Amino acid sequence: PLAADDMLVLGPMQAAEAARALDAAGPARAVADTSEAFARREPEALRALLPRLFLFAPSREESALLGALAGCAVVEKRGAEGLLLSSADGAAPRRFTPPSVAVVDPTGAGDATVGAIAGGLALGQSLEEAVHAAVAIGARAVTSHGPAALGFLT
Repeated sequence: PLAADDMLVLGPMQAAEAARALDAAGPARAVADTSEAFARREPEALRALLPRLFLFAPSREESALLGALAGCAVVEKRGAEGLLLSSADGAAPRRFTPPSVAVVDPTGAGDATVGAIAGGLALGQSLEEAVHAAVAIGARAVTSHGPAALGFLT
């Protein structure tokens, strides 16, 4: 199992697979992403996992398919509009607006955003600090093709 200060990042997968990963991870905090396909196919099973997560990161479209989301913090990815963070304690949602950028390729922006949030949390940032940094990283990810936008060679 992972330690309590470790971070488990779950990409889009079936809810049963996510549950097995959470079982194996032990006390680690978990951040989960999903996809429209899984949100459409098994909304109840995905919602049932939320109390086991630290953060769930659906897109606006996935949120609409899933309905009411409760049991953990939720950061909704809204494309060029940025992120909407709803904390687990029910406080008013908070919007995080990205910087204005010239979009070249939006592929992977959500993945970069979720990875940046998980990385920030793993480094000890608060959820709000991690989301604030991640909205800028997600914006940067769309400014070129592939990982070159984030400074990686392709």
